[in-house]
Amino acid sequence: MEADSKLFEIWNQFDFDVDPINSESEKKVFFSNRDYNPQFRYHPKEKLEQFQKNLLSISSDNNWISNVINQRRDIMLTKINMVLNRKAENFTSGSMNLFGFPSQELVSAAKEDLKLEEESELKELSDKDALRMISRTLGEMKLMHWNAQLKDDMCASAKVDSAHKKVYIRKGEKFSFAGVERLIVHELQTHVIRMENSARQKYKIFQIGFPRYLETEEGLAAYNEEQSKNLLHNKIKKIYAGRVIAVSLALEKGFADTFAELSKHFSDEDSWRLALRAKRGLLDTSEAGGFTKDYIYLSGKLKVKKFFETEKELGIADIYRGRISLEHVEFLRNNLSEVQNPLYLPSLPPSLLSSLLPGI
Repeated sequence: MEADSKLFEIWNQFDFDVDPINSESEKKVFFSNRDYNPQFRYHPKEKLEQFQKNLLSISSDNNWISNVINQRRDIMLTKINMVLNRKAENFTSGSMNLFGFPSQELVSAAKEDLKLEEESELKELSDKDALRMISRTLGEMKLMHWNAQLKDDMCASAKVDSAHKKVYIRKGEKFSFAGVERLIVHELQTHVIRMENSARQKYKIFQIGFPRYLETEEGLAAYNEEQSKNLLHNKIKKIYAGRVIAVSLALEKGFADTFAELSKHFSDEDSWRLALRAKRGLLDTSEAGGFTKDYIYLSGKLKVKKFFETEKELGIADIYRGRISLEHVEFLRNNLSEVQNPLYLPSLPPSLLSSLLPGI
């Protein structure tokens, strides 16, 4: 299908990276004056107007896959518009169009999780230690075509670049053993596996991602972390709650005020990271608004949890067929003649760390 292939080609070239390139220098300025609102800069994006033109030229038939492709095309157009115009009002409007924003019910649930007492965490592993452990696990999963690398200018401690089969570790980051275990569950056992299963499907839209797939995928990753009985259980729950609160605050406040509220519940480092994630994408963070994505980890986890309570183990294959959302599961069940079963499913040994510790 031509529309499917054209959209995939553009998706492979367009990098929707909203992480600022000067966050470390602005962090130093901020901690010398906590009333300061960081002024962020970003890598220049090339060929955006050409991407827009190519996306608008995509035409498709009136069938189910075409409808999905058209929705995904519109999502990519929204992302391009956000990058072209980073003024707070436009960027925030685009973000809410893509991800929505947290409901009051979700904010209330998040506030309850803020009361959790965090486990202590000894971060004795370097970024290179984590890199070796991630690389070794990719090999054990027979995913040698994936590559783990260190990367600067990241808001997250790790992230997956699905288009280019890369797992990035934040350069200079320190990790605990439980922290690396969490990355393996979140990034490899969820994001990487869903991408691998997507590549087996007839249509490339499974790799690009169905509309609203990301809430399901991040929710599934958070759910998997919870099921893995990670030693940082409370800390992880509290961080996801903090992300909801950070987005809620950022929509009404500037960076400094958002940080000040978060610091009532988190360390300076965690408060900075939460505020940064919620205000990234903006140039002037004194303005209200920001990147609303971060609330979907908790909202998605609650939806995935409810899904598995209903489906039990029967739903695992459905949700791992590709980068789809929960709302597409039933439809795809009714069109299985065009959909492959997943080759990869999450599988953690009884003690993941025991297999990773030797020879770090």
